[in-house]
Amino acid sequence: MLRLIWKDLLVQKKSWWTVAVLPMFMLIAFANQPEAALIAGPLAVAYVLVIMACVYDEKNKTDLLWCSLPISRKTIIGAKYLAALTFILLGILVVTVYGFIIKFFGIPLPIEVISLEDIFGIIMATSLFVALFFPLYFKFGYAKTRYFGILVYVLLFMAPQILKEGLEDNAELAALVQKITSGLSGAVIALFLLGISYFVSVGIYQQKDLT
Repeated sequence: MLRLIWKDLLVQKKSWWTVAVLPMFMLIAFANQPEAALIAGPLAVAYVLVIMACVYDEKNKTDLLWCSLPISRKTIIGAKYLAALTFILLGILVVTVYGFIIKFFGIPLPIEVISLEDIFGIIMATSLFVALFFPLYFKFGYAKTRYFGILVYVLLFMAPQILKEGLEDNAELAALVQKITSGLSGAVIALFLLGISYFVSVGIYQQKDLT
């Protein structure tokens, strides 16, 4: 499985620049919304790397290669999900480093060092994207699901503001939603959904004809 995860990293050498550039771009572009900026960077990194890995696999028909080897389809699916979590951690690491750099050098950006609460928010947003995207990708392929991936990414990016505006007249409901979707509870819920998504993807992939 580690080789499959490493493969998803190595095949994207030309995309590694996104790991460094996208988080900084988000921190600058959304400087007036520091909390959103800290989440947007890692989410963008995970989105781009997940999508590019899928593009590479479909373009080079790597499914046929791996399935011709003594590797179970569960292992192939599991590697995809673990690779996505690796991409998430990369995004979090880069944003953390940038936060320390901004604070240490006194760069005039209202960005704080990433907090544990921010990390939970990042895990939730990116896990939801992966959980929604992968089952459809394994069912229909990237060509038929790329627009859905874009839609999910945009909705996740806009969701906090949409919820804030939609619930501004109901303080109690807003507080309940925030409690459920933020912090450790939100991350646990997202990871639970990620687990369900994994089993759905395995079921789909087990039945898929790759010949």
